[in-house]
Amino acid sequence: MNPKSLLAKTAILFSALLISFSAYSLDADEEAEPAKEPSEKAEASDTAQERSFSQQVASKPPQVMEHEKHGDLGAAATDPTAALLSFRLQNQYTSSYRNAEGYGNAALFQAVIPAKMPFKTVPSLIQRFTLPYVTTPNVNGSGHKTGMGDSGLLQLFVTDWLGKGQVFAFGPAWTIPTAGDNEATGSGQWQVGANFVYMNSKTPQLQWGVLMFNQRDFAKTRDNAKDVSTLNIQPIFTKHFDKGWYVAPPDVPQTYNFKTNTWTLALGGVVGRVFPVAGKPTQIYGGIYYNPVSENDIVSSKWTFKFNWSFLIPMK
Repeated sequence: MNPKSLLAKTAILFSALLISFSAYSLDADEEAEPAKEPSEKAEASDTAQERSFSQQVASKPPQVMEHEKHGDLGAAATDPTAALLSFRLQNQYTSSYRNAEGYGNAALFQAVIPAKMPFKTVPSLIQRFTLPYVTTPNVNGSGHKTGMGDSGLLQLFVTDWLGKGQVFAFGPAWTIPTAGDNEATGSGQWQVGANFVYMNSKTPQLQWGVLMFNQRDFAKTRDNAKDVSTLNIQPIFTKHFDKGWYVAPPDVPQTYNFKTNTWTLALGGVVGRVFPVAGKPTQIYGGIYYNPVSENDIVSSKWTFKFNWSFLIPMK
């Protein structure tokens, strides 16, 4: 596949995401209240300024309403099925590897874009797009390599099949070879698979569930690309506290590679908080992950540190 074809497909993907977001926004605008008279607008503005942060975000879509008892956006921010528009800046630094020297790093931009669906039992679609810029460790004396990594697109059709406090979602999981011909930072393969999420928030200030997806390659962008077949499992168990604080297990999956018959694990935890910055909802968290699995001749991480800063936009 030539670079022009790759760029064209990537552009089409971005266009689809933007169209979905625009459709959601236009639908929300059509349901907006009629314009108020100037005096009414001023009064409403003054009232809004006097509200607390939790009160300002009290108007939430159906998935976020499940977390109303938590009093803030903390539960929605940690729920992959919540209809919450967010833009995330993340940095994932690996200080040491097995079978490689030096450090590695991945700077990530992630956008979570909800879209309304015209189905009563499947009310929304959540699209999570991740674009990485990667620095590899020193493998076999080749030195550090940098460049764009492969992008990921997780699409979740959120259902209303379960009772209150429970959510099931499913959809496709894509990997887009945006690394191009860079063998060090990308797989050189288009990949696709199925994913599903189960979330349970029946217990106040507690969320638990699981996110699972598998992926297989279906088209190469370079002749020497290796075949891909993986299973990814991310347990979810988030405990929320007062003032937006929460703790959770790692927000990255445990991965099994069917081609090498090996696991890549992430043992550790995350501490985060959702709070206002300049009056806008913001999520910050940090995580420490350790991979205990060691295999001969396979490069694998040891210790990884992750930091996230998210801008949250509640959708009405």
